[in-house]
Amino acid sequence: MEGELVVGVDAVNRPGCDGSVSFGPSLEVGQIVCVTAGPFTHLLSELKRLDDQGRVRVLLEISSVLLEIICARISVSLPEAFVASA
Repeated sequence: MEGELVVGVDAVNRPGCDGSVSFGPSLEVGQIVCVTAGPFTHLLSELKRLDDQGRVRVLLEISSVLLEIICARISVSLPEAFVASA
């Protein structure tokens, strides 16, 4: 797809005490999320897709240009969660 960029796909997630891996707050397609890592940090985007390998696809609008990127699930959060941790 034109304008597609892959960012931070190889991020490592540390398992919890019970061996489970946490990807943070529950996210749903269509939500507005904040990018928390990489060159697009602090930008709001629309969540377009989640996969079972810990990646998300988000749609950014930069200077009236739509850009779809793929990044690690841990590289996005709900805007409220990002503000609270800053």
